[in-house]
Amino acid sequence: MKSKVIVAESFILVIALVSLLFISIQIIARKTSDEKAERIIQSYIKAKDLNIQINTEEYSRLMKGILLGEHQDLVGKTSPFIETQDDVDLIIDYAARHMKKLESDSGTDIPEALTQSLKITL
Repeated sequence: MKSKVIVAESFILVIALVSLLFISIQIIARKTSDEKAERIIQSYIKAKDLNIQINTEEYSRLMKGILLGEHQDLVGKTSPFIETQDDVDLIIDYAARHMKKLESDSGTDIPEALTQSLKITL
């Protein structure tokens, strides 16, 4: 009887450790993705000579504009700032998370259409 309990406890422990490892990998991947998206966006801001800093109202307007498709020179087919569709997806997802965070921080309701990831085919 004790061996069944030990096996069950060991199994639960292994499941918990695997879950923790999986969550850790996801957190690291998200951070890496966000850093790449920020680098691309900062390159765009610098190339366009925009006076925009992260965590400002202007930055939030830029994120909203990205989601609304107003910055095709950043995420469009001929953008010099992106190499693959994955880069576009990173930028769109980053902008969507920024707006979602802004919504939760401010308590205002931002239309769901702004937080949906857009697919732009290269």
